[in-house]
Amino acid sequence: MNPSKKKYPSVSVSYIFSDEEKLLKDLQSSKLDAFICPDMLEFYHSISEQIDELPLACIKVSLVCSKELIHKYHTIENVISHVPFITKAKEENYHNFCREELYGRFHQTFHDTVIVKEFPKQLLLLSLSRGFSILPEEKIRAEENLVFFEAGSRFMETEKLICLKRNPSEALRLLFRTYS
Repeated sequence: MNPSKKKYPSVSVSYIFSDEEKLLKDLQSSKLDAFICPDMLEFYHSISEQIDELPLACIKVSLVCSKELIHKYHTIENVISHVPFITKAKEENYHNFCREELYGRFHQTFHDTVIVKEFPKQLLLLSLSRGFSILPEEKIRAEENLVFFEAGSRFMETEKLICLKRNPSEALRLLFRTYS
């Protein structure tokens, strides 16, 4: 049995993947107590005065592409300059940040961005050699046809728990007291 379940028997946790608009809508309508997302996304900033944020974990991210793209273009720099950036992030600020950071590190940047709604589609496009991504390596380490490259320290990602300040559940109050 999970030791946390013994210590906090009234707390249950479940998760789903959902698009950003639905997460915000469900949070504001109390269908969700909270959601977890990377700090680089800004979709929840429109309600920043209404939310509490709890940093959960710092995660190293890497540039990811297929082995086929490396074989075709020979270097990650050539991959970056010839194929689209595949991301779930809709925020133009994030795209610009990535362009600038990649140029600073690799002296190349991407010209096109492909935005996908779900991680499985992002992974499929990567596997089909349709572009490259910047992702937490542990999410896709088992994918044999993908290769990883150091993205640099500016691409560290902090996963945050986001919840509304008004009427937090007892479980969330306990979580914030324990980890704040």
